Amino acid sequence: FNLALPLSRPTEECIFVLQGKLEVRLQDDSYVLEAGDSIYFEGVLLRELRSVGEEKLVFLSAITPPVF
Repeated sequence: FNLALPLSRPTEECIFVLQGKLEVRLQDDSYVLEAGDSIYFEGVLLRELRSVGEEKLVFLSAITPPVF
C-alpha cells in the first residue's frame, strides 16, 4: 500500500491507526504510527502513506474540508 494523491485545495487531516503500522511522510519528516497512535497535519504537507510490516493495516482518516 503506497498512497499520496495531491488534493485540489488546502485541507486539515487526521489519521488514527487501528491495526498494523503506518509510515506517514510529511515534507521532510517521517513518522511510523502503530495501533492507538494518531497524527494531525495540513494536507499540503503529505508526501506518502505506506504500510510497514506484515500485519494488516487498518486506519481511520478524516479530512476537512471534504475533497473526495
